[in-house]
Amino acid sequence: MQDTDIFLYEELKYYRHRFITLVGLIGLTAIIYALFPDGNIASDLMQTGFVLTLVTILSVGHYLFVLYYPDHFTVTRKLLPLFADISLLTYVLVLFGRGAIYLFALYVLIVMSSAFRFGTQYFYTSISVSALSWALLLVVSSEWYDNSDFIATFALLTFLFPYYFLDYLSNMQSEREALSRKLDTMRTESSIDPLTGAANRKAFDEACRSFVRKKEPFALMYLDLNDFKPINDTYGHDVGDAVLQYVASTILSYLSEEDVLARLGGDEFVILLSRKRHQVKAFVETLERNLIGEKKIANHRLAISVSIGIALYPENATDPEKLTQCADKAMYRAKKGKKAYHRFCEKT
Repeated sequence: MQDTDIFLYEELKYYRHRFITLVGLIGLTAIIYALFPDGNIASDLMQTGFVLTLVTILSVGHYLFVLYYPDHFTVTRKLLPLFADISLLTYVLVLFGRGAIYLFALYVLIVMSSAFRFGTQYFYTSISVSALSWALLLVVSSEWYDNSDFIATFALLTFLFPYYFLDYLSNMQSEREALSRKLDTMRTESSIDPLTGAANRKAFDEACRSFVRKKEPFALMYLDLNDFKPINDTYGHDVGDAVLQYVASTILSYLSEEDVLARLGGDEFVILLSRKRHQVKAFVETLERNLIGEKKIANHRLAISVSIGIALYPENATDPEKLTQCADKAMYRAKKGKKAYHRFCEKT
């Protein structure tokens, strides 16, 4: 879950409040049934309690889906509770008739809540769905048809009361969007190496855990520049920085959107490559052909050389820490080799 996403936070908060309201309605239904177990409304109360319980269970599943898949079906998942709540309210009003007249206040609550949490577009959507509900009441219930003047009056109140706050809702939505953009920028800046534009160590750790959770084959590649210190000492840190930028940009040009490049510090890089072993070997050979050799960087002809250690998931390890250690050891073995720029991790 993205903890800094203000919209997601507000959405989950709304669903928690909704869940509490549903549980409260179930409790109220149970109390009324306990007071009038043999009354004329006992059967209707049992039906209402069953429907409320079903909606509550589905709401729990809906909440968990949003919690674990925050980027999926954003609009649809916001509309589903709205349709469910108004459909449930319509069902109860048809079932109990004028006996449930006090529940009309819930229309205002549903419309206001959706507008406050999700914005003005959901206000208009909730008003439209509510209008369908009122029309359905008039069609299927003769009791409510005979009281159409009451429905019309309350429909007007349901529209006017939230509409009065529309400017406030718009301003609040704009403030949330600005805050969300600011938080997104802060989150991005905190996960990026400012010199090379690659991910930093913190972002790499999170990405590596994410790769492992997918349980799909991937490679973790440790990459270290050979003889980088002499470049810094001879030409200065500005040229050294230019070399690091060149290496990062070259590697990034060969990565897909699923892959990750991170700079761990100094001249150490790590790559998360979402490919199988035979694809990894071809990738490394292509990278070496284009990265290693004499290059013109910052108006200097510089010899660029790297050592790469490669660990494979799940062949070498299934734990991020062990996988990292394995790639690190393979990289040092590559450094000791005379003409071998890369080494695969030895099987464990």
